[in-house]
Amino acid sequence: MIELHYIDDALLVVEKPAGLLSVPGRLPENQDCLVVRLQASFPDVLTVHRLDQVTSGLMLYARGRQVQAALSMQFEQRRVHKCYEALVEGGGRGRGGRDHPAADLRLAEPAQADGGP
Repeated sequence: MIELHYIDDALLVVEKPAGLLSVPGRLPENQDCLVVRLQASFPDVLTVHRLDQVTSGLMLYARGRQVQAALSMQFEQRRVHKCYEALVEGGGRGRGGRDHPAADLRLAEPAQADGGP
């Protein structure tokens, strides 16, 4: 089941589960994807961006070509802020046997609504 987070006449925001393609693949067995599933209920939905198959997260979809063009331009011009977060459980052993606890990871803090860290 695909979780819908936001919908209006111009946009859909949905949660893509890990393991599902964002758009159809080249091979016949890779046609099941998020956009095809969404188009079954919302025929006007068009892809604006993609996430890797193994990645879960929120995706923005346009409803119509004009909105798709406008949003695609914003992504192209890097005017869209993206935030990636990772959940890390436990520690692991890296190459050479060195321990890499989660505390050693250096991740940027998510930006606040006012643009500050």
